[in-house]
Amino acid sequence: MPLYSTGSTQAWYSPKQALCIALTFAIVDLLVNIFGLAWNGKFFTFDNLQHWFDFSHYTFTNNPIDFLAVAILRICILLGGAAGVYCNPKGGAEACATLSNFTFALVLVIVAFSPIKLLAFYEHEDLKFAVGDWILMIWCILAALFVQAIWVSVFARVREVIFVGRQRLFSNEDEQYFSELQRKESEVADQKRETFVMLFRLLGYMAKEWPFYSVAFIFLFFYSLSRVFVPYFTGQVVGAVFGADASYEHLFNYARIDRRIRGDLFGSFVKQEIGFFDANKTGEICSRINADCQTMSNTLALYMNVFCRNMTMLVGSLIFMFLLSWRLTVVTFTAVPIIFLISKVFGVYYDQIAEESQNSVAKANDVAEEVLSAIRTVKSFACERFESLRFLSYLNVTLSIGARKATAHVGFLLTTEFLQMGILTMVLFYGGHLVIQGKIDSGLLVSFMLYQFQLGENLRELGEVWNGLMQAVGASRKVFELIDRQPEGLSFTVEPGQIVALVGPSGGGKSSCIALLEHFYEPESGEVLLDGVPVRDYDHKFLHTKVSLVGQEPVLYARSVRENIAYGSKATYEEVQRASKHANAHGFITEAQEGYETDVGEKGGQMSGGQKQRIAIARALVREPVVLLLDEATSALDSESEHLVQEAIQRNLRGRTVLLIAHRLSTVENADKIVVISGGRVVQEGVHKALIAEDGLYKQLVQRQMLGGELSEDFTTPKHAHGGRTPRARSARRVPRSTSPSQQSTVQSFLGSSMASSYL
Repeated sequence: MPLYSTGSTQAWYSPKQALCIALTFAIVDLLVNIFGLAWNGKFFTFDNLQHWFDFSHYTFTNNPIDFLAVAILRICILLGGAAGVYCNPKGGAEACATLSNFTFALVLVIVAFSPIKLLAFYEHEDLKFAVGDWILMIWCILAALFVQAIWVSVFARVREVIFVGRQRLFSNEDEQYFSELQRKESEVADQKRETFVMLFRLLGYMAKEWPFYSVAFIFLFFYSLSRVFVPYFTGQVVGAVFGADASYEHLFNYARIDRRIRGDLFGSFVKQEIGFFDANKTGEICSRINADCQTMSNTLALYMNVFCRNMTMLVGSLIFMFLLSWRLTVVTFTAVPIIFLISKVFGVYYDQIAEESQNSVAKANDVAEEVLSAIRTVKSFACERFESLRFLSYLNVTLSIGARKATAHVGFLLTTEFLQMGILTMVLFYGGHLVIQGKIDSGLLVSFMLYQFQLGENLRELGEVWNGLMQAVGASRKVFELIDRQPEGLSFTVEPGQIVALVGPSGGGKSSCIALLEHFYEPESGEVLLDGVPVRDYDHKFLHTKVSLVGQEPVLYARSVRENIAYGSKATYEEVQRASKHANAHGFITEAQEGYETDVGEKGGQMSGGQKQRIAIARALVREPVVLLLDEATSALDSESEHLVQEAIQRNLRGRTVLLIAHRLSTVENADKIVVISGGRVVQEGVHKALIAEDGLYKQLVQRQMLGGELSEDFTTPKHAHGGRTPRARSARRVPRSTSPSQQSTVQSFLGSSMASSYL
């Protein structure tokens, strides 16, 4: 019985087991062939066996002893492999795995021997087939397949073992190699399964458009059926009628598949968390939507059209060929296994190279998008030539892959053309022999050869269909991976009356949490609950009277200060004043000539950044909100304005449920709970002291703030890098990294005094 690796369902064999399997099969192979040779006539006798060994009367057309010679060839191949893995288990197994395609080619030649021998026997019209003849021909095919199975499934999976008591273990030298090989084989097996999964999934897009494809296939069937009669010079009018409709349906269905694939991919993109777009560049994403989807839909629609047309013509041609001459048809079929092997080899290569091609195009598109979106920066640093050369280097990679692809295609065409000429030569040779023998007439041979040309073309195009589908599979891998990708979940709880701070790198998803709570967006999955009720179930006006937001860039309207503070509410003048005092805004408002009736100008242009922010805080407080949301409310302020706004915020936090995106250590330290978000996920959660004690992202952020004043680019990205928005003013002083403990204490005290502008 085979050895099994722990945790694996794949069998591994010892050298002795492999040798025993080979010897057993060799004995069975010999016995079956001897049995077939002996059963020649009505009965099984050893006299028959002796008769076939009389080579004085041997001819290829009447002596089945050749099957025994082929059996000896099979046994030699098998015993040679067994000896190799027995003498050198590791090296022999590797050699067997490497030579598997070569042995497969030999097996196909052996398989082709049976129909050739069948034709040879039928050279004698008076010859009657015995049971033994059929046994020999059928066993010749089955035995060849068994040899390939043993070679791949046994010899290539031989490992040396040692014995410890009754337990068999892999040798110490082989253990590491075994683990690595097991991993590689698992990857190869997964890739093979994935190839067919991707192929059937691609075909699933056609199934969704079955009404349209049904119409197309009807036209295509009649068009292809009419082509079957071309050797008799009929049906060309029918072909002209149905060919145009088939082409129209093909183009229309291509557009429908393309729309469906692009729609599925884009729908998956918009569901992803913010961290996904930080990790994947815009140019690459656009390339997946454009180039990859186009390759998939175009290739699928085109080659399914070619497949259906050629299959219809192939089946029709085979029927006519069998009716004309079954002998010549058998000759033609001897090359089918070789065509299968060639298509298999080229198909695997096309699958690999197609994926490489799509990835290289995606990288080139990403470079182009990056440069064009930042063209001002490129020109300001005179980097036009540098960026052009960088883009050209990616194009050169794409070009080299395209050259390999073209070489493979030419190789496939040359191989199939050579094979087609070989089949034609065989048909001419054997057909001429039959004409000379008077078994067929010359007109029938000409008709058969016309069908032979058509069949060869059909087989060649079917081979191209397989290669084309493998190209589509290669392009679809990344697309389906992105379609299937699920957004990473995020979950945390804010208790009533709690102050919860959201901290983390820019782009991690903090502002998205605020937007979801405000019900600016509908979550694709999961729920955002307020008092246990989904926010979508609340009345819109009621929700926004109980939940107030102070954002990064407050929007003021070209109205008076009082109207801006009371915006959307029925607040009295006294309530507006009280909210202004809480927001540290009452002082500068009353100093203005018109006080609360002062016009703030378009978009608050008459006010400074700090004044606009304090008015926005007053506007939030005047509603007496139950939940207060603060989205980096001091991010764009100078130090003095920031101090006043921060003081106003601290004064109004207690007694409310507050969710704030914090960029100040002092605010974070005072929060009841800190939620650290990175890449769209909650990576840490707890109070300041507990998080500092952990060796996590929060501790890194705090250390960077204490030592450097600002976070590095690894954690934050200035806003002016995204869409040209107003950059944040950063007024924090940089503290040298080589600070003494006393200096670090001073830095920490400085940060705690609400005068720093470092980011968490």
